[in-house]
Amino acid sequence: MKIHLIVGQRKERYEGEYAPEVLEAIDEYGDEANEGQWILRKLDEYRKPDRANSLFEAVEVITVDVSTKAIMERLRPTVVLPAEICP
Repeated sequence: MKIHLIVGQRKERYEGEYAPEVLEAIDEYGDEANEGQWILRKLDEYRKPDRANSLFEAVEVITVDVSTKAIMERLRPTVVLPAEICP
């Protein structure tokens, strides 16, 4: 599964003041369902035309590929009980 992260770097008074932060996220299926318009709207919100008034010096989309299986194992964990077979 691909997840699109909108990541921003806040303007800093000194280097290292802020870490990059994930502002929004959408999976590939949500992105396809609205033909990429959600991402464009969110980018417009964070990338203000008047950059002097923006909180962010940079905002970009970063796509990560994650294991759907691993996500489902986290969301629906199975409990394994240790047992021995009795003779």
